[in-house]
Amino acid sequence: QLLKAILYRQQIMRYTVEDDPQQAFIRYAEAQFERLDEVPRAILHEEVAKAYADYLDENSWTINDNLSVDGDLSKVEMKYWDKGTFRRLINQHYAEALKPTEALKKASTKDYLSLYESKNNVTDYIEYEPTMFEFMFHRVAKYYQEISTADDIQGDWNTEDWWLTDSEFVKADLGTSDSPIIQCLSIFQQIIAYNIKNSKEDVLIFNDYKRLQFVNNILNESEKYMVALEDLKAKHSQNELSAEITALIADQLISDYNDNSDDSIYFDHLKNAKAMCEQAIADFPKSSGAKKCEKIISHIEEPQIHVELNQV
Repeated sequence: QLLKAILYRQQIMRYTVEDDPQQAFIRYAEAQFERLDEVPRAILHEEVAKAYADYLDENSWTINDNLSVDGDLSKVEMKYWDKGTFRRLINQHYAEALKPTEALKKASTKDYLSLYESKNNVTDYIEYEPTMFEFMFHRVAKYYQEISTADDIQGDWNTEDWWLTDSEFVKADLGTSDSPIIQCLSIFQQIIAYNIKNSKEDVLIFNDYKRLQFVNNILNESEKYMVALEDLKAKHSQNELSAEITALIADQLISDYNDNSDDSIYFDHLKNAKAMCEQAIADFPKSSGAKKCEKIISHIEEPQIHVELNQV
């Protein structure tokens, strides 16, 4: 109830604090941590990290030009802070949110959902978040995914390890960089290792293909992506989530065809995508993956209109 009251104060401040309500909430919330037990404290750290991130995003047009701030930050209005200060504090709060791993593993997500009644998309993947460990790690990973770009890649990173199968990936040495990419991959390592240990097949599959999607978004290596997805699908061929993986593979085949439609190597991609989707529908007709495959087939079968204009 205490945490709910603290978070409710954020809503109230938006309408009652005229001068910088986001800053007012952050400073209020940071004074409340010691009053909370481990799991509620972790949740509040995540909320504060997100508040900092939102503030940075909404005011980036001025913050990006700010110089580094020295001294006591509590005596400086946040609008004068530099970007590096925000990033450092966001990372610190997210790290604190993930710190009580054992307590988070023992806490049922359903017991805390009432805290998020006013927030959108919180329950989109709730079936893959039975404990607050998965729930919290997903929320933190989402932040790092959103700010990761290929420009962050460093030359000494072994990106081949990012494509390893789940049991090998969790043992890979990712290094100690504070890059958003490495932060996100580290989170995936921890949560996938936990899923393997606890034999949660559905949750493991979900997290592993999310990891592969993230890696491909950064590296844009289509062939390695599809090989990794095929390996994951073969390993869990009797699980209905394999239909989800089929949909991902089919989407990639279509994307590769659209980007290379004049190259004969890709001519069979649409046919192969349709065939694998039909098989997934036959194998798991009531699955969400089957529904995605049906949409993919409909897209493939749509009449294509090509218009050529002759120059006069």
